[in-house]
Order: sequence, then structure tokens, then C-alpha cells
Amino acid sequence: QQQQQQQKRSTSHSSSLSQGQSQQRPPINTEVGIPGSSEKINLWIPAVLLRGKKGDEFRVYQVCVRIGRDSWSVLRRYTHFYDLHRQVQHIFPDSDIHLPPKKSLSRKGPKFIEERRRGLELYLRQVLRLCLTQAKSPIPHNPCKKTMCEALPFLRERNAKKRSARH
Repeated sequence: QQQQQQQKRSTSHSSSLSQGQSQQRPPINTEVGIPGSSEKINLWIPAVLLRGKKGDEFRVYQVCVRIGRDSWSVLRRYTHFYDLHRQVQHIFPDSDIHLPPKKSLSRKGPKFIEERRRGLELYLRQVLRLCLTQAKSPIPHNPCKKTMCEALPFLRERNAKKRSARH
């Protein structure tokens, strides 16, 4: 149990951040330049959080984005990254972007979790760079949260539970 608590602490770089919040300043080396612009997009994964009930636990990655004055964060499971990768492969079949492999996190320690976090962070930046090089991409023409989420729906904020039509 002590080892499990230590693992939780070491994999949550900033567990005090909740969905919808992001760090005040992004870490260095998180910038992706927009072609033909001095504008930069910061994209990083500061935390890997443990969720679910005991015996049915899973990890979520906090993905933070900053573009101009817009900043937000979303929580995504590995399966969301996998779905994004399938879409990227379909749209860009010649791309040489690789998703870090799926392995059971329940048997992996903090070192593996940190390596996967870094790998997913690099993966997202590669996908973003690929999107920015496309002539039809709306991002270079209007760099903001709205166009980022149109180009990469993976980055849209989602409600944890769907609300009924009555509310």
C-alpha cells in the first residue's frame, strides 16, 4: 500500500489542477510554432492522475493547451489517444507519427508512467505540427481555442456526464 501511495504521488506532477484549469506558465520546450506567424502554441501533459474505484483503477492524462490568451486543460485516457491515432492514420496514411505502445499500467512503476507521459506529450505535438502544415488547417489563420478544437476535437472540453435535455 505504501508503494502504491508513493506511485500516486510520483505520477501526479500537479494533482491540484482540475479539469478546466492549467498551469500559469507552461514548462519550457512545450511550444509549437505556427507557420507564417510569431504565435506559438504550448501543449503539455503535466499530470497523470489515478481515477476509478479500488480494483477498477485507471490513469488519465491532463492535457494542457495555451494559445494566445486562451488556455485550458482536458483529461484523457490512453484509449482517447489511441482513437486520435487511428484518425491521424486514416487522414494522413503516409505520416510517420507513432503512438507510445499500450501496456498494462497496473504492473508498471512510476518510471514507465513518466516515460509514457512524455511520449504522449511528444506525440500530441507531432500531431499538432502535422495539422499546422495542412493548407486547409484553420489554426494558422485564426489561432485560438475555437479553431484548435475544430481542427483537433481531441482537445475539446467534455462534460464528465451528459446532461439531460431538461437542464
